[in-house]
Amino acid sequence: MKSIIPRKTILDSSRILIVDDTRTSRLILHTICASAGFRQIDEAADGQECLVKIAAHKPDLILLDMTMPIMDGLTVCKHLQGSPDAPVIIMQTTFASPDFKATAFDAGVTDFVTKPVHDRDLVARMLGHLERRILRNHFEASYRRVQEELQEAVTLQSVLRPPRTSLRISRQRRDWIWRMHTALPQSWAGTILLSGNYRRHAPCW
Repeated sequence: MKSIIPRKTILDSSRILIVDDTRTSRLILHTICASAGFRQIDEAADGQECLVKIAAHKPDLILLDMTMPIMDGLTVCKHLQGSPDAPVIIMQTTFASPDFKATAFDAGVTDFVTKPVHDRDLVARMLGHLERRILRNHFEASYRRVQEELQEAVTLQSVLRPPRTSLRISRQRRDWIWRMHTALPQSWAGTILLSGNYRRHAPCW
């Protein structure tokens, strides 16, 4: 499917965080991302360091290893649950059963890649998820802007438009004046209306 957002825009704007306890794996993933054209790439060696870097740099996508010391990938996902702007999480694993995948998806994992990672497959997944994230953020921002503009319009309307009771009283007064005008002799009605004394003859509104 053809991309809506230019590839260069995704590559230039996206922040990538690679999380793996093996230095060689981090180097391989970093090389794949850099060769694809990603410019903002950071690394973390375990789950705790990952959480620190997420708080500091707010990555758009995390390449997250499942098995790590100190804090594994699944625990990291659980820490991120409920975050208003959670990143895309692609989990790396040597094997994932259907039950484990279901648990991981519930914890917030976006996608899986199997080790050893295939570079073209990984980059294609990253670009697809990042494009959807950008589009979703644009949609949410547009939705919030429309809601704010609608609220401003409602507020302005309430200021400019008289209350319903005032409109109802104005209609009652108009109807009474017309009935008086048609019921009284023209000379009487004209005298009363021109003199402004119709209020004395009108009902109380």
